[in-house]
Amino acid sequence: MCRILYFDTDKSKAQKIRSLIEKGDFKMESPETASGVIDVINTKNVDFLVIDIEEYAKQANLGLIKRFLEHRQIPVFYIISHPESKFSPLNDNFDADDIILKPYREEEVALRIIHRLKKLSLAAPEKKELEKLDVLLKIGSLTFSSLTPEETCRRVLETVSGLFECKTAAIYLCNEEEQRELAGYFGDADEEDLKNFLHMTYTLDYLSSQINFIEDLSRELFWDKVDWKNPEHFKNTIQIPLVADEKLLGIMMLFNVKDELKKKFNGEDKPFLLQMTREIQNVIHMSVQMSQINKNLELAMGELSILYEISDALSSTLNLDELLHLIVRNAARSFNAQVVSLMMLDKEKQELSIRCSEGLSQEITKTTKLKIGDGIAGRVAKTGQPLLLVDVGGLNALDIAGDIKSALSVPLKIKDEVIGVLNVSKTSRYRFTEADLKLLFNLASLAAQAIEKAALYQDLKNSLEEVKNSYMSTVKALSRAIEAKDPYTQGHVDRVAKYGLAIAMELDPDMIKDDMFRYALVLHDIGKIEIPDAILTKSGVLSEEEKAIMRRHPEVGARILQPVQFLHEAARMIRFHQERWDGKGYPDGLKGEEIPLVARIISVADAFDAITTDRPYRPAQPVDYARKEIEKGSGAQFDPKVVKAFLSALDKKVIP
Repeated sequence: MCRILYFDTDKSKAQKIRSLIEKGDFKMESPETASGVIDVINTKNVDFLVIDIEEYAKQANLGLIKRFLEHRQIPVFYIISHPESKFSPLNDNFDADDIILKPYREEEVALRIIHRLKKLSLAAPEKKELEKLDVLLKIGSLTFSSLTPEETCRRVLETVSGLFECKTAAIYLCNEEEQRELAGYFGDADEEDLKNFLHMTYTLDYLSSQINFIEDLSRELFWDKVDWKNPEHFKNTIQIPLVADEKLLGIMMLFNVKDELKKKFNGEDKPFLLQMTREIQNVIHMSVQMSQINKNLELAMGELSILYEISDALSSTLNLDELLHLIVRNAARSFNAQVVSLMMLDKEKQELSIRCSEGLSQEITKTTKLKIGDGIAGRVAKTGQPLLLVDVGGLNALDIAGDIKSALSVPLKIKDEVIGVLNVSKTSRYRFTEADLKLLFNLASLAAQAIEKAALYQDLKNSLEEVKNSYMSTVKALSRAIEAKDPYTQGHVDRVAKYGLAIAMELDPDMIKDDMFRYALVLHDIGKIEIPDAILTKSGVLSEEEKAIMRRHPEVGARILQPVQFLHEAARMIRFHQERWDGKGYPDGLKGEEIPLVARIISVADAFDAITTDRPYRPAQPVDYARKEIEKGSGAQFDPKVVKAFLSALDKKVIP
């Protein structure tokens, strides 16, 4: 049957010409838009083109039409509005077999088309061969396209349906589980109807590449068992198995093929049918392979992205407990797992226990213990090999309660030594895969490295803390020794620390968390260790020389602490605790905000304790007296802001 592509925006004329043309053995396509013209050219075999070229040019680029005509070499009539139009055949850029001037009579145009077609009928055999060649070329052009297998199937069906003059066609492809799926279809048939043919594809002797002709589908055993929506689309079928590398790719089914065409393709045209089938097999096989490569690439990129994100997250903390929670949380999110547990190995007991989990009760987390070699996790810890469990059913896969359907268990290893086990599991029907196992194993390697780093940091921190504590014990002992030298100052260190913390709470509660602040409070008078006892305990007024010696104690204290790296900041605060707000203090004569806040706090706390306790040269003074003295010194000896905080603490009975 000859197919005519007719484009004119006047729908009534197109309909009239269709009625005249289709009385013969002709078929006419009459799209209403330029994009419709392009669709027909791309999907169907066109034998004759009649086009309102001026209207088409308004809607689309003319390049496609030119390339199409150069390739197909078919008759073309241009509908134009004037003989001198730029689209006239007189213009060398726009060749045409004939022109139709507007306005035109439909009967006249129909006769001219039919006359031209009768001339062409003499060359019908050659034309048919060209059609076959065109089909093979169009199929072959899909080989290296970027289309998905489903898109490739649809393009194949659009190409071959015109040759077979069938209105419905479908391709069923095999998935990774060797199950058949409807990959693409063409025509007006209902998709659910097409899916009813899936089970028929299992009956073919596909490895023999035997093409199967079914004359009457209604005689098939399954026919009456199906509630068909549009059975008229499925009177007969040609089933063509698609095989590559001795493996079934899928089945192509063409429906309602005319008897004469079935006979031709089963007779003289069978070689062409086999050649076309080979082309289709190659194209779909290539598309499936490329799709798998792209999927693997996307999977690899996804895995790299997940590992990068997790690595970045794990590097954000050196706190072991925080780190373990990060590992579990990221594992649950990355694998969409309902239950995750991280078990650490006690080397002495040779026992695994859960350190962190999601999806488990606190009781299970606290009480679950596994000996090496016992249960799934114990086996993983013993062998150092990961395990994938699918279709677990009722098995308690991870040695914990829960309806586990699929699970992964991988070792946490440092230099081939197992330090723990990471378990993830699903209660949903979606199973883990080997790719998931590989990804979790890589995640576990990152996690183990991060755990080792955090553990080393914790050990180092503990060692430093021990050194600090040891040093602080020594320094505090020295402070107590100084107090012992002067019975009048006994308890001074503890009281100044108490008052200083109370003032800090009024200024900024976060200050009391600062270790350096606490060290400075406790050690502020450490420099008095170099002051002679005679000066420290003198009951009379100090001489100018003795005062000068006494005033050296802030510098001496800073010098004593300076060699200790972690006390550098505390040493700085101690050096300045005898400075005055008005700049008349010592040792450096700093003024106002130049003096560190901690030093300003110590100054007030130290003065208050000195006033309210017995001294060699005077008895302790009442708190009210001390309050007035501190207030009097505000803005001169003391920072007004610190004095205000001190008075607030005093009113709240926090001091003394």
